Amino acid sequence: MRGHQSNPSAQDKVLGEKINVDNCGPSILYCRLRSAATVKGVYEDICRKTGLTKFPSQMTRPQANDLATARLKLKGIKVIILDEVHHILSNSEPVNLFLKTFLQDSGGFCLITIGTGELHDFIYNDPKNDELAGRLLDFRLEPFSRTDTVDMISKAIRQFASDADIKLGKSIINDPYFSDRVYDGCKGSYGRCMRLIVMSVIHAKEEGATSLDIEDFRSVFDITFKSFNPLNPFEFSGWEDGMGAVERGGETNPADLLFDDGQQEFSAKKKSRKRSAKVVR
Repeated sequence: MRGHQSNPSAQDKVLGEKINVDNCGPSILYCRLRSAATVKGVYEDICRKTGLTKFPSQMTRPQANDLATARLKLKGIKVIILDEVHHILSNSEPVNLFLKTFLQDSGGFCLITIGTGELHDFIYNDPKNDELAGRLLDFRLEPFSRTDTVDMISKAIRQFASDADIKLGKSIINDPYFSDRVYDGCKGSYGRCMRLIVMSVIHAKEEGATSLDIEDFRSVFDITFKSFNPLNPFEFSGWEDGMGAVERGGETNPADLLFDDGQQEFSAKKKSRKRSAKVVR
């Protein structure tokens, strides 16, 4: 979820309004946790969000807790939104105590935590966290529909290519199901779809190409996503909408229906790509 994101987020759809995390209002603080975050690091990030950027060199975790709480109260913060909270889950981090810090009756804070199923399991499926589970309402966000996601993928491909000053190749423009390839290859994961698109654009630029083509996606998928999904959707010339095939095939395994029977593997281009004059090889 980003403040400048043009596509509607799941939160937008549920709440019925656009959420700008860069301008939430004076009583709301939004903090997105970093990868491999620590409790102390999150407290420091919260302080930074309130305008405090310098900390004692030997500050302990309890001191960071007290400082963050004091800064929140000083700034009149009432609602705390912590995103990507699953990044903090670790045996060495007191996550239970960290979250309950903001849920004390005397604190006056409303806490909203956002994370993956890993966070849900930590809170609601671990008996040690029964007290924490009783204080947090379980609210699951509905995933984007396939239609919405495919539409956003199509827009993202055009936008990222435009931002990189590179054209779309005929292998993408003439394929009405190209966005479906991206969707099924990433198994519907919006984040993975965006990562695949960005990395493919970067691959084309590094190759000095003048256009973004299916071969860029095929190469990136082979290198980065093959362990996640062994079926590379960019290796085939024809395409059948996987979801439509599932609807027609009943209980048939969707993995067996992504491609039409008898289709031949996509033949990677062997000829030299047209390179941009701006790129010095």
